[in-house]
Amino acid sequence: MKTLLIPGVVAFLFCIVTQPVLGMRRAEPLVTVISSSDVIAVAVLPKGRVLLDDERGKRVRMKLTSIIKGSLPPGEYTLSYVSSPTIGGHNGGLFPKTLKREYTLVVFATGNEKSLVWRSAAHHFLGKTVEDGLLRVDTFGLNHEVLPDLVTLRQIKTFLKSGKLLFHFAGTLPGTRPDGMNASDVQLQMYYDAVTRECRVLGLPASLGSLRGPHVWFGYGDVTLDFSKAETVSLVIRGKVVGFDKDAETIETRFNLERQRAEKGGKEGEKEPSKASAKAGKE
Repeated sequence: MKTLLIPGVVAFLFCIVTQPVLGMRRAEPLVTVISSSDVIAVAVLPKGRVLLDDERGKRVRMKLTSIIKGSLPPGEYTLSYVSSPTIGGHNGGLFPKTLKREYTLVVFATGNEKSLVWRSAAHHFLGKTVEDGLLRVDTFGLNHEVLPDLVTLRQIKTFLKSGKLLFHFAGTLPGTRPDGMNASDVQLQMYYDAVTRECRVLGLPASLGSLRGPHVWFGYGDVTLDFSKAETVSLVIRGKVVGFDKDAETIETRFNLERQRAEKGGKEGEKEPSKASAKAGKE
């Protein structure tokens, strides 16, 4: 049986997102990072040496310009840190000790005004500014990462007010067939609830047959839908985040069919996931 990925009756499905440990990595839910922080603030790190490590301990000086969570006033603060701050997760590296210019980010910290510990950070990823753009979240420490690792300030504020943390991914999936010939493109949309870890996928054509909810993986600013346990077709769809519509709160995504197998045990039309996709997986 050959399966065509072509437009048809729009199908939708629900899936439960699991976030297990991958190897030795500890996957920390984004909702936990937000909830466990005593202070969340937009901060500016000055030009020059920012990370200090001497007899007085590990610390960083920064100016908190806007307080999102917490009762302390804006101003200059010295925060301690235990694990070395990172930027870009495992795909990036350690935060630089010296900055060539001012750097704006969102800080997640525990403690009070007199004793703040810097635990996590959200860095500018897409959009014009930290305040209205899409951010990448890093939690510090060996083998730690945040799932999902994307968020906006508006989403953080909404979660603190209502307890909701919703994501909308949308983009085109190029049409393909098991014989390698092109078919019409498909418009996919994925709605993800980071609190319940449920998602809804719309746009998959009914011609694919019976599909069970996929495993959804997050990592390095990407999202992957794995339908490998479907009865009629095996699909792995990877989404590369390429843009952000701040007004619609939509994460613009370029989807790619990484593997399609028309029947169990078959090799026809199969494309194995890339190493980058394997890294992104949280299954």
